[in-house]
Amino acid sequence: PFLPFLCALIAGAVLTLTITYADFHQANIQKNAAEEIMQEYKHSKSKVYFFGHWGFQYYMELFGGNSIDLSHINDTWGNIVIAPLNNTGSLPMENFFKKFNSDLSLVKTWEKKISSFVHLMRPERNAGFYSHVFGKMPYSFGKKASESFLILSVDKPEKD
Repeated sequence: PFLPFLCALIAGAVLTLTITYADFHQANIQKNAAEEIMQEYKHSKSKVYFFGHWGFQYYMELFGGNSIDLSHINDTWGNIVIAPLNNTGSLPMENFFKKFNSDLSLVKTWEKKISSFVHLMRPERNAGFYSHVFGKMPYSFGKKASESFLILSVDKPEKD
């Protein structure tokens, strides 16, 4: 009777540590993205605005980024906007893209491979560990994915 218990205990421990590692790695990607992006634009004349919440918001603000306030959206003219592709706040981001569609230029995409095959917050994998918005299951297993962040320039409109 002890062997099945021991096997279940070991399997549970391995699963727990695997999920913990995936969460740790995901959090570090958010931190590294914020840090590297803000480092790149530290001496720029442009302000850096961003979408997103949770860890990404914490680190962007820590490193000097400005969260987008839709009531002052025109403040973004002539500046840089960071748009994470796997984060919360997609509705304001969609409204932003509709408003500035012709005035946005993609500067580049910051991308980092996720080193874990466990997915915690991936809509395409139906995994929503921290929010049901991302998926119905707390985690899923599958092919390794990437975290991507669009770095956009909001060009000032031409005056007639």
